[in-house]
Amino acid sequence: MIKLGITSIQHNRAPWIKEWVAFHSLVGFKKFYVYLHKCADTTQKILTGLKKNFDIEIFTVDQNLEAPQLWCYQDSYIKHGDKVDWMAFIDSDEFLFPTSADSMEHALKEFSDKKLSALGVYWSCFGSNGFIKEPPGLMIQNYKYRAADGYHNNRHIKSLVKGGLREFFLAPDNPHFFQTPLGTYDENLRPITKGWTDYEPTYNKFRINHYATQSRSFFVNVKSKFIMPDGAATPDESFWEEHDRNEVFDHSMDKFIEPLKDILSLIGDTDTQMIKIIDDGHLGGYVEGGDEGTYTPRLWDTLIADYDIKSVVDIGCGEGHASKYFADKGIEVLAIDGSKKVLATAVYQPIIIHDYYQGAYIPDRVYDLSWCCEFLEHIDEEYIPNFMATFKKSKIAAVTHALPGQEGYHHVNERDDAYWIEQFKKYGFEYSKADSLKYRSLNEATYFPISGMIFLNKEL
Repeated sequence: MIKLGITSIQHNRAPWIKEWVAFHSLVGFKKFYVYLHKCADTTQKILTGLKKNFDIEIFTVDQNLEAPQLWCYQDSYIKHGDKVDWMAFIDSDEFLFPTSADSMEHALKEFSDKKLSALGVYWSCFGSNGFIKEPPGLMIQNYKYRAADGYHNNRHIKSLVKGGLREFFLAPDNPHFFQTPLGTYDENLRPITKGWTDYEPTYNKFRINHYATQSRSFFVNVKSKFIMPDGAATPDESFWEEHDRNEVFDHSMDKFIEPLKDILSLIGDTDTQMIKIIDDGHLGGYVEGGDEGTYTPRLWDTLIADYDIKSVVDIGCGEGHASKYFADKGIEVLAIDGSKKVLATAVYQPIIIHDYYQGAYIPDRVYDLSWCCEFLEHIDEEYIPNFMATFKKSKIAAVTHALPGQEGYHHVNERDDAYWIEQFKKYGFEYSKADSLKYRSLNEATYFPISGMIFLNKEL
């Protein structure tokens, strides 16, 4: 049996990630190595739920990396290349499949003993299909119009690399093509030396459907605002005009639609089964059972060791999962949340119930650390002084915050790092860039690598 894996870097793909994973499992990929890059939606939670059905490993990418996609690809191959016979390196809007064989395993058999290190699979680019807004349902069923044969961007390839190579080098600034010991060839055994070829693409054995634009609203509101992880230019209107190609009605995915629906039906609605949001008006609510994105024991242990933490204020503690972790370590904890509803399912007691819209909360003593994860964005700007009164009673503040455009229940103040650096500065805190980057680089699949920040109280 040939073992097939996929490495992918993902950014805010919650509405489509389940379909993407299930589809590639359907065609024969069994191991998924997913790197989350500046991912601020529920993609991570959905992927975590899918781990019950698929072999998925999740990693969070340091958002300060200059070439995160290349780093992820190299990191994955070095760590996991020996676990598979072939590793595909594709994006979240790319669907790789066999065009004639019934599985990727069968399609790849004839290439296993060939003197090559990688296969280049050609794109087939799909446009918006005239959708203004994202339609409900499967992407592979909704988007059926593609560019005509001969469209120049179809000459791009993505790579399927043999596992277990002794040497694996990335071509500079190129996530499409890799420098490997025996080289890359297409399905016709034509040699490939770059990510865009001079050959006319063929799809006799393999194909990648590349949904380059999706709907107009997705392009305008999401894709055109995202800094591409491979260093490419952020897509603008010229990109849209070039890639919104809908000349040919395409049937390539028809045979997969019903089997894919069957798999998704068996899986169920994993994201909603797993995540139950308890909302509580302007208080924001919480995730029943705990938000895995806020549970970061490796970071906590490092903070405890680095700063000799003996006491913690947990601001916006929810059910108290972080509070319990610290308390179990023998650390004194002051847990604060705004919602009385948390008391019904709390794993830690006591919890101080305080609504920062009603006034400040000032602890009666100084604490070593304030821990505050995904809380700041829930409070309107005018009430910042009220929760800063709590922070000021701690020597160190470790916080995360929702980024602009992240969206979420009662997100009323989504800001970038610079904004919060300035806010904390007003209250006597100094931003520690070195510590922030150090703790972000711990690479836990949590919110901290995305927006985690360390502040030092210069008044204590």
